Amino acid sequence: MEVPEDVFLEEIEFYELGEEQIRLYREKEGFIIDREDMLLPQVSYAHLFTHLLFPQKWTQWTAEVVFTFVCVSVCAHPQCSGFGVTS
Repeated sequence: MEVPEDVFLEEIEFYELGEEQIRLYREKEGFIIDREDMLLPQVSYAHLFTHLLFPQKWTQWTAEVVFTFVCVSVCAHPQCSGFGVTS
């Protein structure tokens, strides 16, 4: 049998198990997140712009241009003798 979490927390409070038990339960279940421990990724504006631009339906041509440019620049690299084949 599964008990909803809000009911379980009310029972912990009713039986007066203490704030420490409530805090331990919330940490165990993932309710409490220490903001000091959480690292956020550093995102550049170009990266953010790219992710916001290409999911849109009207930007398919832009994605195709970028894809073509990337493929040509990879194949034109001096260490590359074709599509993914190194010498």
